[in-house]
Amino acid sequence: MKNKRGQIWIETVLYTLIGIALIGLVLGFAMPRISEARDKSIVEQTIQSMNVFDGKISEILDKGAGNTRYVDLLIKRGAFYVNSSANSLIFILTGLGKPYSEVGVNINVGQIDLITEKMQTDYKVILALNYSKQGINITYNGEEKEAKADIAPTPHRFLLENRGSEVIDVREVSQ
Repeated sequence: MKNKRGQIWIETVLYTLIGIALIGLVLGFAMPRISEARDKSIVEQTIQSMNVFDGKISEILDKGAGNTRYVDLLIKRGAFYVNSSANSLIFILTGLGKPYSEVGVNINVGQIDLITEKMQTDYKVILALNYSKQGINITYNGEEKEAKADIAPTPHRFLLENRGSEVIDVREVSQ
């Protein structure tokens, strides 16, 4: 009887260890795939957000001077820059486990220039809408300066205004 009880405990411990090992193996294979899919999804959502921004700018250019539009931009990862000196809007996503595209190769996704760069231990993706090619001048709060919007729990709200003469002013406003 004693021998049977000891055998049951040994079997229980062995089955538990085997179960834990199998769970560890599954997680070891699944977690990198989940992380890779999450990173890819974040890049694609950012591309969509940049396309919305670009669409609003096109709208106010078509409607004429004085026209305005609001754009809400939720930043869960990375940072958004308004670069007036280069007349561009740039979104930089850092900390990606795998490259989104071929490293160092500029890819055009519609109006967006996308480039993946290798960092020391991870990758970053730079998404840029460059309006200098179209002769559009981007300003921030009416000035030629650079502005940055970081990660926030709520969306950043930007007011886009057509100031005439192909000048688009970008301004962050409170909600």
